Amino acid sequence: MKSNTKKLTGTFYSIISNSYSPNFKVDYSFQYRYRSKAVSVFFKKELFFALVLLIVFQYVNIQYISLFNIDLLGDTEKERLGE
Repeated sequence: MKSNTKKLTGTFYSIISNSYSPNFKVDYSFQYRYRSKAVSVFFKKELFFALVLLIVFQYVNIQYISLFNIDLLGDTEKERLGE
């Protein structure tokens, strides 16, 4: 059987870096400022909507407990009234 694999040539670094060489003449500070600002905005949105979900789920939980008269300590309404 004939193998269809190709033999990799070059040094180990050129193989794992895909022959990438950075260009240090370009000023990347603008990209850093823009990306860090974008990440912080994204993080704030995620935090806000996670808090909204927490509030909604807590509200549903409280409504469920009050609707079905579930006591979290385990005793029922009849035991509290002495019946």
